[in-house]
Amino acid sequence: TGMTLMLAASKGLRIKKLVSIGADDKISDVITAFVEKFELPARIAKKIKTRYDKILKRDIDEFSTGHTAQSVEIPTFVIHDKKDRFVPVSSALKIRQKLKNGTLLITNGLGHHKIFKNPQVIQRIIEFIR
Repeated sequence: TGMTLMLAASKGLRIKKLVSIGADDKISDVITAFVEKFELPARIAKKIKTRYDKILKRDIDEFSTGHTAQSVEIPTFVIHDKKDRFVPVSSALKIRQKLKNGTLLITNGLGHHKIFKNPQVIQRIIEFIR
């Protein structure tokens, strides 16, 4: 996923370029969305985050894309769709703002899944990697 790759790149993964598609910028937001999806009480999200913070002995959001992007030096292509029902497009904007060498592509109408199969998006990724 984009979040995992961004963390790895921030920790020194030796790659020349990075492409992130539809990534969330904050882990605690992912937890909150998960809890909401299953219509659980909001306090459950806080308990889950607190538990992870305790296990990791640090704030889990330090591993979030919005945080780790600051340390990524390589060219990074951030792609997101305005109609993504799972991750808000604001995540892509926040991630791009933190990157030192980032490019942003916002599509419209592809959602969270069709974006991966779209020929124009695929072509833009190929051009970026070249």
